[in-house]
Amino acid sequence: MTYEQIKFTIEQIRKFENQKKETTHEKMCSLIERCQNYYTEINFNNLFIRTFSYCYENITQEEYVQDCNTMIFTLQGLLDKDKNYPIVRDIIKEIENFRSKSKNSIKESIKKIYFTYSDRIKFSKIIEKMIAEDINHDPFTIELGDNGFNKNLLESMLKTIENYANDLCNGKITKTTPTKSDKLEITVNNTNNNTLTQTTEINIEIEFENAVKQIEEACLPDVQEKEVLTKLQELKEILEAKTTRRAKWDKVKEFFKWVAEQGIQVASVVVPLLTNTIK
Repeated sequence: MTYEQIKFTIEQIRKFENQKKETTHEKMCSLIERCQNYYTEINFNNLFIRTFSYCYENITQEEYVQDCNTMIFTLQGLLDKDKNYPIVRDIIKEIENFRSKSKNSIKESIKKIYFTYSDRIKFSKIIEKMIAEDINHDPFTIELGDNGFNKNLLESMLKTIENYANDLCNGKITKTTPTKSDKLEITVNNTNNNTLTQTTEINIEIEFENAVKQIEEACLPDVQEKEVLTKLQELKEILEAKTTRRAKWDKVKEFFKWVAEQGIQVASVVVPLLTNTIK
């Protein structure tokens, strides 16, 4: 399916979901007829559509709901057959979410998009320069620019990831999953007598386990992988130490300089970890 077909199908499923709350015969007929004209590969004669089979005076809301479910399952089946659907679905959802963000969230959205897709998408040099400069600043005082500029920047990034989804559906991009036969292990034993709550400890464990997994699956050179895993261990020990927030930050900020030399692939894993755990 093309990007537009996936996007259209997701929207039709959403419309049928909305009709399950309350609908009319005219609305149901319009939606189903539109799908009949669009999805020529579906044999609607094999679907028992009550909207077309019964007189509209005798159709109940429950029967309309059954028709909605029939269409939803049928359309979802088309989507699930497409190998690109999971990625495109996530991109469509993120575009919708980011465009609904308030002005105060625009900067965080820009950084999130960059670190999520920079290993697959080449963003503009302006964006790369801004992100690189941010890495060397205290994350509590990062400024990317005024809101008007940031909004335009965010829109350009959303258009870029949308173009990526479009190219993926058109076969211009092949998604490959990294594999690695020999995985290195990193110990994450807590040797500090700290006063962190159990919930915080669990959250840190999860954050670092996920980071380690991503690094192991990134197919980095062995030497670099060992170095990154060692640095993750050092970072974890700093975060678990019984000390002040400022003292931790004085040590952690050195990691930003190191990350800047490791490349985008490593930065996309480590930088979110740094900014999310120093709170």
